[in-house]
Amino acid sequence: MELKLNRDLWHVRWFFWSLSIVDEFFETSRSYYAEDGTNLCYFMRVTLIYAPIILLLHVILVGIFFFSIITLPIYLFGGVGYGLTVGTIAIIIVGVILLNKFTESLAEYLKERERRKRENSSLKKKDTVKKDKGPSFLKIVGIYIVEKKRKYLCPSITFIKGGVE
Repeated sequence: MELKLNRDLWHVRWFFWSLSIVDEFFETSRSYYAEDGTNLCYFMRVTLIYAPIILLLHVILVGIFFFSIITLPIYLFGGVGYGLTVGTIAIIIVGVILLNKFTESLAEYLKERERRKRENSSLKKKDTVKKDKGPSFLKIVGIYIVEKKRKYLCPSITFIKGGVE
């Protein structure tokens, strides 16, 4: 049995994103093995076990870091002075970031609008054909459970661009 999965599906994109997280965490470069395809067992391990555990570890580490950055100065110097200083700095930083994002998004919007105007004036609308995207994530989980229960080898997965033929 072979599954053909469209690279544009959310769970395939999640797999490749998770694979990059796993590679970064273990300081390896195994992701090139999965460019064309992999097997269902590895697909499920990366998406449902490895990546969530790594993300949870990062959340805990960042939480401990921020907790120590906030708690220690308040304990040593008091809450009012700390709150006013951090609040002022945060408002300035957030204001600059928001202004920068707003100007970037406005420039992108104007460029995109101009491009669409040119495109619409020069091209006629084409008929679009919807392509089958392949099995959904829940269908893949179901196939995985059935194959594990039967104790078969994991089916291979092939990643394709565009729709499933």
